[in-house]
Amino acid sequence: MPDETSDRTETSEHDNLSGVVIGQGKHGGAQKGSFASWIGNNKIITGLFIFFFAVCGGYIIDRSFAASSTPTVDFQISKHQSSDSRTIASGKFSTSQSNELLEAFIDSNGPGSKTRQESFQTVTGGGLTWTLRVRSNTQSGDAEIWQAVAAKPVTNATITATRAFGSYSGDITVVGFIGANTTTNGATAAASARSGVPTVSLTTTEVNSWVWATGFDWDNNSSRTVGSNQSLVDQYVYRGESITSWTQSQMNPANSSGTKVTLNDTSPNGDRWDFAAIEILPSNTSSPTNPVPPTAPTNLTGSVVNSTQVSLSWTASTDSLGVAKYTIYRVTSNSTAVTAVGTSTTNTYTDTTSAAGTTYTYYVVASTSGGLNSPNSSTVTIAVPSQSTGGGGTTSGGGGTTSGGGGTSTGSGSGGGTTTSGSVWQPPQDANWMWELSSNLDTTNANLMGTGITAYNGDTAPGDNPVIYDIDAINNPASTVTTLHNAGDHVICYIEVGTAGDYYAAADEGLTTTYYSQLQTAGDLSSTQISGYPENYININQASAVTIMESMIKQQCAQKGFDAVETDLDETFGNNDGNTPWTITQAQEEAYLTTLANYMHSLNLGWIAKNLDDTGIQSFVTDMQPLAQGIVTEQCNQYSSCSLLAPFETAHKWIGNAEYAPETQAEFCSADNAANINGVLFNVNLNGGRAPCR
Repeated sequence: MPDETSDRTETSEHDNLSGVVIGQGKHGGAQKGSFASWIGNNKIITGLFIFFFAVCGGYIIDRSFAASSTPTVDFQISKHQSSDSRTIASGKFSTSQSNELLEAFIDSNGPGSKTRQESFQTVTGGGLTWTLRVRSNTQSGDAEIWQAVAAKPVTNATITATRAFGSYSGDITVVGFIGANTTTNGATAAASARSGVPTVSLTTTEVNSWVWATGFDWDNNSSRTVGSNQSLVDQYVYRGESITSWTQSQMNPANSSGTKVTLNDTSPNGDRWDFAAIEILPSNTSSPTNPVPPTAPTNLTGSVVNSTQVSLSWTASTDSLGVAKYTIYRVTSNSTAVTAVGTSTTNTYTDTTSAAGTTYTYYVVASTSGGLNSPNSSTVTIAVPSQSTGGGGTTSGGGGTTSGGGGTSTGSGSGGGTTTSGSVWQPPQDANWMWELSSNLDTTNANLMGTGITAYNGDTAPGDNPVIYDIDAINNPASTVTTLHNAGDHVICYIEVGTAGDYYAAADEGLTTTYYSQLQTAGDLSSTQISGYPENYININQASAVTIMESMIKQQCAQKGFDAVETDLDETFGNNDGNTPWTITQAQEEAYLTTLANYMHSLNLGWIAKNLDDTGIQSFVTDMQPLAQGIVTEQCNQYSSCSLLAPFETAHKWIGNAEYAPETQAEFCSADNAANINGVLFNVNLNGGRAPCR
């Protein structure tokens, strides 16, 4: 759990394009200028050499199979970025042949808090589809590995990695592998620790695989000393922020299957670190040299069927071995994220997940049964219109309903939302608050209650004491809520709606079966966990998951007498909180939150949204604001996302902003007070202590 931050700047950037040399500081394939390199790059000489060897040996050699028995490095390009930015871009790179495996090793400064860590939201570029393979960010900073397959050669390509939040320094190393398996993924592993030598281990899955890793040291600018039989591929020792990031690998791809492989550094050994590793598998094909991928699909066209369906068609690709499937990709107009929405074995497809009032750009990729991919088709952009009849009345799309007179309009519009009746609590815009999640709230403990403190602007107790308490739904009994109500305070019920952890016994929840077990039995939980926490993603598209969440809201929040519900991890769409094993679109997230918020309102509970600004998507905040009574955000000043909360400010709704050390009140309180945001400097563990801005 990251608990500190660093935000110092420098302005130099460096590119390092390397023809990697095995056994030295930089490494990869055969040594540059060697006989082996000359042979491997001269097709005529290679053919004569193979023919001579085959004749003398009395058997036939399949050159393509022999050449791909182990992966080798085609290129490596590294960029060190010292200037703080939301994005980091690689230097230019080119591949030398078709069907290369590309790995992007990306590291970043920038810690998070108790409920979020730094991560990269998207990687785009080169006309390729990039997928997150492994992430390590439990400690401050982040180390990630993203992967793509270049089905055909790319020239002078660059890729850009976009952080989930904040602007920080970092580095990116892109490596192209020849003779690597582009259809089957190898093992991955992630490790982290507050001290000790960086070490990460995985168990190999194939013979002659190759293990690489990337790491981040948040504490010091200290050069790495790698373990035995390993090479330091790239290293960024940034003295301006006292951080280090690096990429290393095994010396050679010579593993046995089922072997535990450990990559490690022997020094330094006293810093916090994150370390992520990946296994590069050898190609297992014996097809002819340079197999030809399918041709690109052509003449892609599309039309709107209705507000939730778009019909696509294209001219089929051709391939000597036949096309096995087409994968349909989509980009939403307000996002750069590329989503695979489905596959088809014919030259038509209907996207049934579109949303009214949204514009989409589609393209199609053909694949063979052997995993060779065609170039991308041309794109087609489809605008799904809003539908309206009458005037005024109900608006739905971004969420909820607004009562009015006559008529109905349906579409994304400005997002809709519910104008709440007097029975649903609306927090005052300038209400002080306390956030306590680590334990039961002891109402007799001044530190946990956050009382008796002088605010940044000079206000003193009791005038700046909290009047809103945001506390855990399960840990706190109804009696605590009653005690706070008797003191004239309001109470927010904290729950998670995008992930679930097996934290509680059934008795703690007052049930015979825990909510976690209910979700697990229904098949609504992922097998993967959110980085840094023992929590599984919830498939919010499943009706059973919605039902279980509603039962939690009723049993833990309404029946205990809470005034409102804070929904943490309510922005898992588009992999904003890490890769989910299923596709969640912004429209689906909004529909899910709309359902939950309307259910809360039916129970006379308000909805307090959480970190909607983390996504960086203004339309998401705008769509959800009318339905919410307020919002909790974390570090919106530190990560420059406060401006996205303007719809809440304009509507004069309550905004609670939590900032954490080493930020100081002087760095954010003036801005929060001016914007009528209720800023507080909290202990990052949310276990007592509070320094309000007013």
